[in-house]
Amino acid sequence: MTRHEALVPLTHDHHHFLAHANRMQEAATQDAAARRLAGDDYVSFYLGKGLRNMREEHELFFPATFFASDQARALVLRALAAHLEMYHQTHRLQAELATGDISPAALEQLAEILKEHVRFEESELFTAIQNAIPGDELDRLGHTYRRDV
Repeated sequence: MTRHEALVPLTHDHHHFLAHANRMQEAATQDAAARRLAGDDYVSFYLGKGLRNMREEHELFFPATFFASDQARALVLRALAAHLEMYHQTHRLQAELATGDISPAALEQLAEILKEHVRFEESELFTAIQNAIPGDELDRLGHTYRRDV
């Protein structure tokens, strides 16, 4: 299924999540300075574009999808749970950053969570969104309420 234009900015954000995940996995094999830099870069991204991405998903696309069917509801709930896990793991990473040392395991775990979540949203959830929300409504959501990035 072709990605609807309204979801394309979210897909672009997902590419950034994946780039950070790859960088954190690589940094996990390097010294403490490289781990801190990768962790700090990810936290900065997450607190800006990452949270905005999730907010847009929650506010614009999840409500109508949630009520479309039992299957769609389950997918939205899975995405929400993953967002909470990402939030939690990011705050754990912030706590490690505050101590000055980030464990390789913290970076590896968060990177794997991000990769799994992006694969899920791109392959399953976005299809459910496109099936649940009519094209004209997706157009309206995508053009009227979206960020101007």
